This record gives sequence, C-alpha cells and structure tokens, in this order.
Amino acid sequence: MAIKIGDVYSISTSIGNRCFQVTHNYTKPPRYGYLIRVFKGEFTTLEELAQQEVQFSVFFPVKRAFKMKLISFLGNAPVSKSLSEFPVFKDGNINPATKKVDVWWLWDGEHEKQVGQLSDVELNYPIPEIINDTLLIERIEAGWTARDWGT
Repeated sequence: MAIKIGDVYSISTSIGNRCFQVTHNYTKPPRYGYLIRVFKGEFTTLEELAQQEVQFSVFFPVKRAFKMKLISFLGNAPVSKSLSEFPVFKDGNINPATKKVDVWWLWDGEHEKQVGQLSDVELNYPIPEIINDTLLIERIEAGWTARDWGT
C-alpha cells in the first residue's frame, strides 16, 4: 500500500483508538520519512479531522507499522491549512545534571540555527525524531506534548 499525504490511521491504546494523519514525507537527508500529526480525543468522520486539536507531531514509520498491522487505515482527508506547512522543529542536548536543554536549536527542514532559549510559542515546536509504535502509544496515553520535552 502506498502511503499518501492526507492518509488517516488509527492506533489502539489503553484509552481507546487514537488517530493520526500523514502530513509530510521528509525524503531529504537525514530522511526522517513520514511526519504524522496525532490528534487529541476521538472523532467520528474524516470531515471532523480538520477541527481536531493536535496533541503532538512526530516522524513515524507508517508503512512498516501498517505492514505489521499495528495501525489501521481509515481513509484520506485533506490536510488542514494550519498543518500543511512543514513545521519548525526544536532540538537540543539535555543536560544530565538539570534534565533540561541549556541551548536550543531550531530547524525548518532546510536550515538550523542556534537560538539559546526558546520563546513560549517555540516551546510547543515538535522534536525532529522518529519514534516506534510503543513510544507513540505511551505518549498518547500520557497526554504528552512537545512542550514536555527538555524543559
């Protein structure tokens, strides 16, 4: 099965099925692959998708997860305007002593720049990482957001 932008999938968690949508496929080095937007809560139709709030965004091996029957295909829906632009990501090294990031970097898919500290808005930016189904489920169940990482 070919993965397409706009494809919507569900994954089973202890708090019910949760849905995500494929919004981008990052194929340039370092080839992160499919960027998914994980939605809070549940919805009944694909048309409701555009109104749903995003819990977090992350790169995820959609094709492999589908082949392994870890996720279920629900259909394809237009990507909302707010999610159609490739996001800016935040990154940094967590200081083992403080468990926080001391110096942050921002990456827009093309360029990376050091910014030191993040603004309140930038704290919500996603992290450029590829996660597996286990961590995806853990984060969904915990109500995790990118704001929780490194702060």
